[in-house]
Amino acid sequence: MAGERIKGYLSVFVAIFLFSTVEVAAKLIHRLHGPGEIGHLQLAFLRFLFAGMFLLTVLAARGRLRLAAEALRRDALPMLVLGVLGIYVTFTLYYWGLERTRASTAAVVFCVNPVFTAVLARPLLKERFRWSAWVGVGLGLAGALLAIAGTGSSGLPARSELMGGSAVLAAALSWSLYTIVGKRYSEKYGETVVSFTGIAIGSALFLFTILLRGEGRRFLDLHPDTWLICMYIGVLTVGVAYLFYFGGLKKVPASSGASLFFLKPSLAVLLAWLVLGESPGPLWLPVALSSLGIVLTTYHGVEEEWVED
Repeated sequence: MAGERIKGYLSVFVAIFLFSTVEVAAKLIHRLHGPGEIGHLQLAFLRFLFAGMFLLTVLAARGRLRLAAEALRRDALPMLVLGVLGIYVTFTLYYWGLERTRASTAAVVFCVNPVFTAVLARPLLKERFRWSAWVGVGLGLAGALLAIAGTGSSGLPARSELMGGSAVLAAALSWSLYTIVGKRYSEKYGETVVSFTGIAIGSALFLFTILLRGEGRRFLDLHPDTWLICMYIGVLTVGVAYLFYFGGLKKVPASSGASLFFLKPSLAVLLAWLVLGESPGPLWLPVALSSLGIVLTTYHGVEEEWVED
């Protein structure tokens, strides 16, 4: 039993580490191209194209393709809403914001999504909410706002960085809404099915928007390494990380396993420093506040039941 729990915690940690590399990988793509050569829509589409292909393989291996088709047939409108909200809206905002702010800042800001989820779960899912969770909400939001406000020179935010950080914060809220709305259907069909259908719908919308804007030719000019990085952030940080995360949660208490998410801000800031040379500077205070806020809201504040897929 103890050995299984250790394996569970290690599995969750591997997933959190992979999640922490997303912003750094995206910034590496930006460095491979000049301004405007790859847009946020192209980046989002390629990431979820590869993620969808991976999850399609997983569903086929598990014999659940028919279940995915059934979900689209029986609950077409909710699946459409989840794809639009959780993939298209969330990651349009996220990658647009990431273009305009530092990777470390974006990571800290987006990490407050468990705080938003905990707040929304109280009225929408009737989940229990302890007083300590309200403290966590305040700390998490304070950390996000400090991260946004401290990105500019001399402690004052540049306009583009302020807009970028705000867009990432909006993406965190959108993702939290997706999490709440998707909970019911994850219980009905399983996390993998709901994730795949959302990704398929979102990817189609990204491609449609790209073609509508006449930006399809940009794919022909992408650096070869860009394709490899997009494959990495699609397959590993969405597909493989997802399997490690929920697989690990099956072996440990869900609340304590999920609370390891508080490591993501610190890991992301550390990786941005080591790989991109982004000095953490004053970000450690927002990291500390956000991390403590996540712990209080997800571990001590809300009793949440995780779906086993």
